[in-house]
Amino acid sequence: MHAPRRLGLAAALVFVVGLLVGTSAAAPSEGVQISGTASGWVDIFVRHLVTIPESEITIESAGRYAGFYLVPDTATRHPVGAMALPALGAGGSSGGRFFRLGDGFDVAPGTYRLYLIAESAAKVYIPIPQHAFEAVTPRGRATSRLRQETFVVPAAEQRGERRLGFHARRPTLTLAAQLVSSGGLTGVDQVSTCLVAAGRVCDKPPVRTLRAPLVPARSSVAELARPAAYDAVYAVERGAGLHADTTVTAAAFDLVL
Repeated sequence: MHAPRRLGLAAALVFVVGLLVGTSAAAPSEGVQISGTASGWVDIFVRHLVTIPESEITIESAGRYAGFYLVPDTATRHPVGAMALPALGAGGSSGGRFFRLGDGFDVAPGTYRLYLIAESAAKVYIPIPQHAFEAVTPRGRATSRLRQETFVVPAAEQRGERRLGFHARRPTLTLAAQLVSSGGLTGVDQVSTCLVAAGRVCDKPPVRTLRAPLVPARSSVAELARPAAYDAVYAVERGAGLHADTTVTAAAFDLVL
């Protein structure tokens, strides 16, 4: 006599649970999600002039780096991108925002080559307004490389510099970044990061950075390099204040386009 009622309640429970699960697992309604286990690319088409909301970009990976780079098929539009480097306090478990791989996040209509940047399994979500959601995987392979080096600027020295050289044989996205920290620094440092032709002097104005021991300074530069030999230059200059040994973690990344 009570079987129909029990069946009705069970069916209602299954419906509600299914609705909750479906809602929590729902994919975003706009943008592109690209995933894979290595760097690669796929072509996409953007129909509208939009600005990618930077705060909504998500990059997930267990590797040392991951991100995306969106390259237009004409020189009249600009590439945009973002990259996580957890060891330098950008993205990942570090929680910091990503390194920018361009001047901004404005995207004009047209065809783009979307590069997934990854050294291991990675998933990147790019929130593109007015773009119907699509999940894609790379169709072509791309070569990417990351080099990291740590050096110390002793307390008694007024300046420290390190260079990481590389040779671009094809057009290459390059990112040079550094994280500067000290357990006892209470003064002012001037930090600069450059990408220059091999052997050239870095003439970029340094970024004046006031730091307490628990607030490390971060500096970066990203550029499209033409075939040639280059140096990534990392420099720290002492300013006023009391100084201890300063540790610099330098990273040089390149993605062959």
